[in-house]
Amino acid sequence: RASQEKSRVTPRRRVRGCSVVGTPSIRTFPLVPKSTRWLQPGDFWAVPLPGGRFACGRVLQVEGDRIPVPARGFFGGVLNWLGDAPPTSEAIAGHKVLEHGVMHIRAITRTGGAILGHRNLALDDIESPVLLSAVGGPDVKLLTGARTIRSARPDELRKYPVLGCWGYLHIQDLAAYRLLEEASPD
Repeated sequence: RASQEKSRVTPRRRVRGCSVVGTPSIRTFPLVPKSTRWLQPGDFWAVPLPGGRFACGRVLQVEGDRIPVPARGFFGGVLNWLGDAPPTSEAIAGHKVLEHGVMHIRAITRTGGAILGHRNLALDDIESPVLLSAVGGPDVKLLTGARTIRSARPDELRKYPVLGCWGYLHIQDLAAYRLLEEASPD
């Protein structure tokens, strides 16, 4: 059973398309999210894998113009971490993001079920990657995570990967493939 931690956050409210800072609140972990309202970049959750091992999902951004359903979507990733127990802030220290994409809140609730804690992304030198909004076309945008920076220049179209949108269980399948299958000896 996960230990309970507390974290002071400032919740966001959306008013006519803008984010408005609300009053500070205390979050208690584990936290089962029903929307992205209380998620914060740096939150993490357990991703159960075959054989009883665990990967770790991490929230990278909760707002961005490339997130289709802002109340339920976020930009997150899976860490290059594999453990015999669910992740803790100490256990994931120093681990980087292996893969990233836009996810639905159910990527948390249908895999690990709850946010287990929070670790500031800066402690692990994790920043949102530079991506493209599409493979090609007349109006491809350059992004930081799920936020548009500007229109992409022609020389950037082959330089950066394209932002992906993940299904609910994609993080679990991806972690099993990248962390278990690639790590197992032939």
